[in-house]
Amino acid sequence: MGESQACGYCNLGTQACTSSCGWGTCTQGGCNPGSSQVCDCADGSRGIQTCNNGCHFDACVCVVRKYVFVTSKGFDGAIGGIGTADKICTDLASNNPELAGRTFMAWLSAYNPKTGAVISPSSRFPTHNSGPYILPLSGVIINALGTNTVVADSWSALVTGRIRNPINTTEGGDVIKLSGKESAVWTNTNPDGTLHGKNDCGSWTIASNPLGVAPTSSFGDATMVDPTWTQWKDDYDCGAQWRLYCFEQ
Repeated sequence: MGESQACGYCNLGTQACTSSCGWGTCTQGGCNPGSSQVCDCADGSRGIQTCNNGCHFDACVCVVRKYVFVTSKGFDGAIGGIGTADKICTDLASNNPELAGRTFMAWLSAYNPKTGAVISPSSRFPTHNSGPYILPLSGVIINALGTNTVVADSWSALVTGRIRNPINTTEGGDVIKLSGKESAVWTNTNPDGTLHGKNDCGSWTIASNPLGVAPTSSFGDATMVDPTWTQWKDDYDCGAQWRLYCFEQ
């Protein structure tokens, strides 16, 4: 009695001799090599850590998730430019505790006829995430099990058509269910994130033209996962009140 011995994984545990001179239950001091467990990430999400051959858990591996949503409001083509559209996205997100404090940019493309310059998500988004793009919940911080719906597993998946779920959820967590005017989203953007065409509501500054032909642009459908999610119809009147897609950076 009173003796103890090493036991368990990598002999990092201990077990004591009992009053009946047998060995008691092993109190594990290590982990089973190759096993894994859930761990906490700095952004409030959960990662995975794996047990190494020394029977200790490695550092927590956190997959960076980025949010994407469709705006709860519609806007005509006179948004005020793409920079203003970005601000609209971030301002709307700030009303949801799950999204507040994060920076969002609008999935819009434009063409400058004077300089030939092209602006598009593929060229202007500073973050092409290697982790998943997820939809917001209803104002609740991302939970431990990561049950937010995944739209695409990465930027690469997003722009190559491997979309798992539509971007049909607003910044407040409300879901758009019906295809049509309610689901229309201004984009002028191809599925790969590049500029679709030169019709862009005057670089998103004009809704009407009383002296000539009405400005137009193209839009997508927030209920779809095929290419029509971003490129549904062309040359639609910029006076229409369509939504925006907003991607976290």
